[in-house]
Amino acid sequence: MEHLSEELIIEILKRITRTSDLNSVSLVSKQLYAIDAEQRATICIGCGLSTEDFSALCSRFPNLLKVEIDYSGSTPGNGNHIDNQGLFILTSCCTLLNDITLSFCSKINDAGIACLTYCKKLMSLKLNSIPEVTSSGLLMVAFGCKALSSLYLNDCKGIAGSTEWLEYLGSDGSLEELIVSNCKGVSQYNFLKFGPGWMKLKTFEYENKENFFSIHPRYGSSVKANTHRYELCCENLKDLKLVRLVTEPDGPEIGLRFLLGKCKALEKLCLEYVTGVIDNDMVVLSQACKNLKSISLWLKPEHYVVGGHIEFRTGFTDESLKALALNCPLLQDVELTFTGCAHWDPPEIGFTQEGLVSFVESCPIRVLVLNGALFFNNKGMKALSSAQFLETLSLIDCNEVTDHGMRFIVHFPSLINLTLRFCHNVTDAGLSELAHAQKLQSLDVGGCGYISQKGVLGAAKSVYYEVNCKSLGHYKRIVTSMPHGTKTKYINTATFAACNQIELQHLRRQWGRRSSAKGAVQGRSSSEWRGRARRRYTRGEELERHDHREFGAPIRLAWWKQARDLLNEERARLHQTVVGATGILKRITRTSDLNSLSLVSKQLYTIDAEQRATIRLHCGLATEAFPTLCSRFPNLLKVEIDYSGWTSGNGSQIDNQCLLFLSSRCILLNDLTLSFCSNISDPGIACLTYCKKLMSLRLNSIPELTSSGLLLLAVGCKALSSVYLNDCKGIAGSTEWLENLGANGSLEELAVKNCKGIG
Repeated sequence: MEHLSEELIIEILKRITRTSDLNSVSLVSKQLYAIDAEQRATICIGCGLSTEDFSALCSRFPNLLKVEIDYSGSTPGNGNHIDNQGLFILTSCCTLLNDITLSFCSKINDAGIACLTYCKKLMSLKLNSIPEVTSSGLLMVAFGCKALSSLYLNDCKGIAGSTEWLEYLGSDGSLEELIVSNCKGVSQYNFLKFGPGWMKLKTFEYENKENFFSIHPRYGSSVKANTHRYELCCENLKDLKLVRLVTEPDGPEIGLRFLLGKCKALEKLCLEYVTGVIDNDMVVLSQACKNLKSISLWLKPEHYVVGGHIEFRTGFTDESLKALALNCPLLQDVELTFTGCAHWDPPEIGFTQEGLVSFVESCPIRVLVLNGALFFNNKGMKALSSAQFLETLSLIDCNEVTDHGMRFIVHFPSLINLTLRFCHNVTDAGLSELAHAQKLQSLDVGGCGYISQKGVLGAAKSVYYEVNCKSLGHYKRIVTSMPHGTKTKYINTATFAACNQIELQHLRRQWGRRSSAKGAVQGRSSSEWRGRARRRYTRGEELERHDHREFGAPIRLAWWKQARDLLNEERARLHQTVVGATGILKRITRTSDLNSLSLVSKQLYTIDAEQRATIRLHCGLATEAFPTLCSRFPNLLKVEIDYSGWTSGNGSQIDNQCLLFLSSRCILLNDLTLSFCSNISDPGIACLTYCKKLMSLRLNSIPELTSSGLLLLAVGCKALSSVYLNDCKGIAGSTEWLENLGANGSLEELAVKNCKGIG
């Protein structure tokens, strides 16, 4: 290996795709280890990796471009999740990152997301089930990550209220892909604030949180009160997916339905259970979208007023298919899914078999998926057998198709792929001719009760037979929200009415030695108590003796009342002691005296840690000791950090990571002063957004701070009323931070000195 050139080794490593193989190869020699560390561009992290190992991993691979962290299926035994600190380490070590995916990371919130602003090259961000992230965190990402072109949000429950993040992303205009799914706080009307951002957007997906069986409310009074403007340009949009939207067929607020007539470059469309859409929408769409290549329609019946009477059917009819056939000559991929429809007269499905066949014959359809198409039967199979371009056919829940219809499969001129799911009237006999013809390349069968594994053998070159098929609801994307079971807990109120669980545990430790084989305390209810003398914890008085027979309810109640009274006395005595000690500590003003007094006893140490409200840090404090200090004093209100007169011999200064410790541990902080802190930059300042009560901020000689850091601060710290800036040389250019502070209107004091970039 020593004789191989570095270029050749790099080429070898590039051809190894499996992570396990890369890890093994890197252990062969130091040279391979070093080159792999430099060249590794992608890692995927799941359950089981400790937070300590994560830090080492980030340091080993500084040139990572793509990182995926997925804790789906995690249990308490799988170890800790990475938190804000872990995300800070990742973004500070791997500054070249351009693609990050975070899934089920329950310990990451806005402060951690703000650290992503350190990745100036970040282009793609995917957040999946991150419950603590809010609109403020997204706004900070929008401000700090100017290169962001793709944003994916799924099941982020904390995103609600403010739409500033959407407005800013829209005004920036760099986003090309925006996917928002199952975020209850984000409504379809919020996207009207995206404004100019629609111009550059190429992919847009929005899935409403409501499930299929929910009773959808019409737009509320707040929506009616606002006059939304739909004059938005989205001419570059190529991929559009809308799921479970509620719109009115006749307006006035049509919501995201306005997109259907404005996307001239649209190539792929999916409308999944969108209520209120009618034939007129499809006609307008077909006339505007001449380049449409793929369409997926998931429909359920609704009530429509037609000709003065009410019809219960799907919104689209054959008129929609005619419009598509006439105006969309490039259409190749079609999916039609029907849910909740039954055989009635008039039919609940607006499409007819004749309309579908005419549509397929008029367009170069290569892929056709029919799901729940009650109107499609053996005659339809015979008619489709003349479709010249059809290569892939999927029949799901099409029970009108029988063995007779399957015999026409061999006559399809171009068909090579066939899928059958939940077609209960198709049997082994229907597939017998396929085995003789040897025409199909692939056959996929599942959920068809009368087709056996033996019956599919030889029917195609590649056969997939699924025994335990997923439910039909899965293929129709129907999610039923069943109420969670309520656990009923029975409690002996006569015995435990006066004592909570913690008190009971305390009493058992002092007096309750239950008679058992192992001598351990078991359960809450009393059985047999030995006739031992139980002495009071403080006074040494003996409780009454009892024999080996079971405690009766009156005796148990009297015993617990006696114990409760004793515990209340101890509480009162302890409270007086704590109040007295707290009063003494409040009268001591010198920090050195407080530090000395806190070492006298554990009680004073604990009370001091809880009551300390102010600390001042200067040169000499080791950065390793700073996290311990923050953890010891969680209720700090005011912190002053001053490195004036600092030299290299005084040790290291605190950095962005330390500021993350401070803001995440001391969330009550309302007054912060930073002076001559040369290691603090915008990502560190962004961490202060975790301090929602921060009212006063003084920054003196912080050279790495820029306008972006101040903008993040203005966005995240809404309670800020006083800002002092002195000799901050990096603040220049953009004045957005000032505009945002002014728009917020909470600032009462603003002092700016010797900042050259501020005119």
